[in-house]
Amino acid sequence: MRQTYETKDDRERETEIATICARAWDCEALKLKIAAELDYVFHRGGEIHAVVEIKDRTSGRGYSSHDMDRMGGYMISACKYQSAKRWCETHTSAFVLIVRLTDGIFWRRWTQTLPRVDIALGGRSDRGDWQDKEPCVFLPMSTFTRLRVPPQLAVVTP
Repeated sequence: MRQTYETKDDRERETEIATICARAWDCEALKLKIAAELDYVFHRGGEIHAVVEIKDRTSGRGYSSHDMDRMGGYMISACKYQSAKRWCETHTSAFVLIVRLTDGIFWRRWTQTLPRVDIALGGRSDRGDWQDKEPCVFLPMSTFTRLRVPPQLAVVTP
């Protein structure tokens, strides 16, 4: 079984991002089970509006949207992209990718089949884990929207 690097702090940051976005979009976020390929379902009144993948790139060094563009765009695993593609091909609700960067929360929504895209090798090399490199998709930050939230929604209290 592969080692996981996700920490309790990572999960807390992901929950915070989900809460902020769900409040901004007037819906509820339901965390999916660990075996699910994607992170959350956003729903209102029992109706699922989107399946959601959440990424936080603010810890450690942290990355801005400009950093992402300099690196070729926001990188997502080709396997994760394929999961989202399958979702869009088989369900009527959307897939939303949410990314928190040092300069804001950005999101991108697909409601129909995700387009075919080029893949390239991506990932990390700082942990010495050969499984950290994999085929990835690079999405230009210009295709994302910055989340605009009133200040009272941006603050999450336990």
